[in-house]
Amino acid sequence: MKKQIVGISLITFMLSLLFVFPFLGTFFSGNSRGTAFENNTISPFFLQNENSHIVFVYFGYVGCAKICTPSLEEISSAYRNLKDVEPRLKLYFVNLDPTQSSDGPDIFAKAFNEEFQGVYATQQQIEELSRAYNLAITGRENEMGHTSSLFMFVKRPSGYVLKNIYATHPYPIKQIMIDLQKVQ
Repeated sequence: MKKQIVGISLITFMLSLLFVFPFLGTFFSGNSRGTAFENNTISPFFLQNENSHIVFVYFGYVGCAKICTPSLEEISSAYRNLKDVEPRLKLYFVNLDPTQSSDGPDIFAKAFNEEFQGVYATQQQIEELSRAYNLAITGRENEMGHTSSLFMFVKRPSGYVLKNIYATHPYPIKQIMIDLQKVQ
């Protein structure tokens, strides 16, 4: 019995680390608004034909009630103010569950805001995105766990560059607006 409790505790601790590691850089840097990136030339596949100067990306999955719904509602309520700073601003919701229908992500994203774009990703694309952006994804049955960070990309001549990751909740909307003005 004691071995089972120790084993379960160890497994729980290890799984919790999957959620903690993406945020450690933010906490140790003293930067509570998000993590800033410079000269990062990672450009996701779904932005290849995008022309907007600044793009926000949120990674989640269709039907996610515990993480995605509150996060996307929060982003949607601030979106008009953000677009006042950057009128060409776009937001992409990238689905992390390849078992969903290909049109599901766009329908889900538009349920929060008609301007949001939903992106279907294959299993291979999800794995590539997960490696590139250190996405903490756990479980696939019933309820998937994942980070709820908001990623800011800026268009450069070489493609989109990851500029900031906003990992704190509620999202620091005032700081995001300041960051949008700095990028102009």
